[in-house]
This record gives sequence, structure tokens and C-alpha cells, in this order.
Amino acid sequence: MVIRRQLTLFVEPAAAVELERARRAWNPAQAALIRAHVTLAREDELADEARVVATLAAGALPALTLGFGPPERFDAGRGVLLPARAGLAAYAALRRQVLAGAVAEVRQAAPHLTLIHPRNGTCTDASFADLTARALPTELTFAMVELIEQRAGGPWRSLARFPLARPPR
Repeated sequence: MVIRRQLTLFVEPAAAVELERARRAWNPAQAALIRAHVTLAREDELADEARVVATLAAGALPALTLGFGPPERFDAGRGVLLPARAGLAAYAALRRQVLAGAVAEVRQAAPHLTLIHPRNGTCTDASFADLTARALPTELTFAMVELIEQRAGGPWRSLARFPLARPPR
């Protein structure tokens, strides 16, 4: 049985309403597997999971705010994502902090929200037109990292939650 684990930044439910409507309309298979999210670390970066979890459990990591651009097609036009355009340095810094000592080198990653995943959906001209017309969020703050797991291609489930510190108001 294939087991995958990742670190994920789920969109808070109140902010995810329109994202989830769009995902259910145009990629219901993916929406059934996982909620709207930004991946913080993929399974190959969690070989030393105990160290990563200890870093997250120690706390003191800052919340992350990302600004998103309009929908873009990817994978030869089959998929659609919202690319992060602001907060990239903070995202990279959070990845470096979380993965410090757990990987030899923290690779560059491009944060994004996937609206249509090409593994189990296909973007059409009609779906892309609909997605670009929707009032999708342009800025989101993530205050929680979750360690999630997928078994045998089934729905992802949360194994642990680690709060991030929100800046003082």
C-alpha cells in the first residue's frame, strides 16, 4: 500500500467558500480527496519526519500571508492553479525553518492553490472562463501547518496540527 505524507497549509473554511465551490464544480475528484491548500513540504522532504515534527512542535514559527494572482493553466493547459505572487520570501523562509537539518538542501518551491489537478480533472475553455470570472481570494493567511497522510490514493487525513504565531495587532 502506498502511503504519502506531506505538510500542508489548508485554507481556513471561511476564506475557502468560493475556492471549494470552484473545485467541486470543475474537479470534484480532487475536491473529494483534499481541501483547498498550499503544500509546504512534499513527501520526499519528510524522510526525517521526527525532526520536522519536533521543529513544528517547538512553535515560534510565524503565520504566513500569501497574495495570489489570477488563475493560470499548467500541464499543457490541463490543470489550473492560483499562483502565489506575494509572500514568496516568507514562504521560502518558513520552508527553510521547518526543514532545517531534515534535508541537505531546501529546494525552491512555488506556492499555489490548485483548482483543477490534471491527475483527475481536465481544464476546458468553459471551465477556465468560469474560474477566471469567479471572485477568488487574492490574499490568504495561514496560521496552521498540518501533517497529512494519504493511503492507497484515498482521501488525505490530518495526523497532526501545528499552530503558527499570528503577528500582534
